[in-house]
Amino acid sequence: MSSNSADKSDKKLPSTEKLDLIYKMFEGYFRGDPVVHVWEAKGELILGLGAEIGYKLLTEGDAKSFTEGALWDDRIFDLFISGMAYALRNELSLPEAARLLLANYLENPSIRPPKKGGRNSDDNFDWTLGFALNELKMDGINPTRNEATDPEKECGIDIVLDILEQLGERKGHTHESIRRRYQRAKKKFPYMP
Repeated sequence: MSSNSADKSDKKLPSTEKLDLIYKMFEGYFRGDPVVHVWEAKGELILGLGAEIGYKLLTEGDAKSFTEGALWDDRIFDLFISGMAYALRNELSLPEAARLLLANYLENPSIRPPKKGGRNSDDNFDWTLGFALNELKMDGINPTRNEATDPEKECGIDIVLDILEQLGERKGHTHESIRRRYQRAKKKFPYMP
């Protein structure tokens, strides 16, 4: 056998359990199941669902830095608002920096940073995608393929596209669009498992 030919027995395949996990993750995403958010604050990972993560970042992280960041980053500001709403609905205590920013915002809504231009991101899809591709990577399957050296080799994106097809959610998703989303997800979620 030449060094350029591929032996089918060398092809890495994900375990059935891994495929089931990824299928269930995307199925849950499309069904609207809650997604666990993971952020880092003070060198610690903070986990939370939906609005809860904003509150946890305020109380378990550095509230002063978080509220300062909310004044210049619209995503952090959205987390701040959802965390405040969570705290108020659940009658939870709030750090002084958070109370002051909320009061300032109520008096002057223009302090909210403007939304950044470009496409609306779907953080939950991007997180699910990144998590799925990292799970496949742990099984020895590269998330993306090297088009220059091995354009026919199956990669994690091919598996994700097959799962999206099975779920009837492939519409508009191509190998290239998923690859770009994965690249953005790696930047957006640097502590993705």
